[in-house]
Amino acid sequence: MTADFRRQHLIVSEQLEEYDGTTAVVRTAHLDCEEIEFMRWREERWMKLRHLPAALRAYPGFVLRHAPQMLAHTFRGSTWRSVLGLENERTVFRRYKERRRREREYLPEVEERTETPATGRTPRQGAA
Repeated sequence: MTADFRRQHLIVSEQLEEYDGTTAVVRTAHLDCEEIEFMRWREERWMKLRHLPAALRAYPGFVLRHAPQMLAHTFRGSTWRSVLGLENERTVFRRYKERRRREREYLPEVEERTETPATGRTPRQGAA
């Protein structure tokens, strides 16, 4: 399948660190990756919300205690303006994507030091 996608030039990003299961890294012949990701994001929020009644029946105490956090997580990027329809869905989606980008970079890459101050050895050399 990957070879077919490459042949058709449908792969947008070959960088595995960008693929997290929610970020589109391919496009179709008719939709770019941004549109695919937007459609998935929009539908996924409401699919998650449809599970709330079943969760409430099964675990009422948990759901009642954690409903605000659960909704905040499900509707990340939303604001009161977007809830009231005063803000475009695309704006909310861009805010969500920016948050996801920051989450993926929560641990900045650490540059390997050439030597440690105490020993003068590189971290990989260790104690000789």
